[in-house]
Amino acid sequence: MKTNLMATNYSKFGEILGELICDKKIDVPTLSSALNVSKNTIYQYISNKRLPTYIIALDFADYFNCSLDFLFGLSDNFTTVLSKNRQSFSERFLFLLKYFGKTEYRLTKEMKISRASIYYWKIGENQPSVDSLIKLAAYFDCSLDFIAGRTN
Repeated sequence: MKTNLMATNYSKFGEILGELICDKKIDVPTLSSALNVSKNTIYQYISNKRLPTYIIALDFADYFNCSLDFLFGLSDNFTTVLSKNRQSFSERFLFLLKYFGKTEYRLTKEMKISRASIYYWKIGENQPSVDSLIKLAAYFDCSLDFIAGRTN
């Protein structure tokens, strides 16, 4: 599934999250409790003061049963059949390099991502920021959900 990732509007996340909360008739305290995220943090997401981490973004997508691409305004397709069998990002990252025939060196040079970031993704010490996740999807020309291993 190709998406226009370069035209990303990061403020879409807060707007879409607010709409999902309203549409699903849940309140922030309920969502906060379900995802183990503070109410204040959720309000910051809604008001576009911050973006979620990779793991929290996956939690939101799973909770609302929507694609990451929808959640970040990269697709209008809300309902998608998604795998909820999460693998670590490090496992997925190694798969992506092999699947797309890229080396860590090429990724560093072509995406201008630090070698340290790639090293820590590879060994499972860190996950990418949402910004890096979107850049990876653009680089590999695929969906955020494919990057995260939520679709085949």
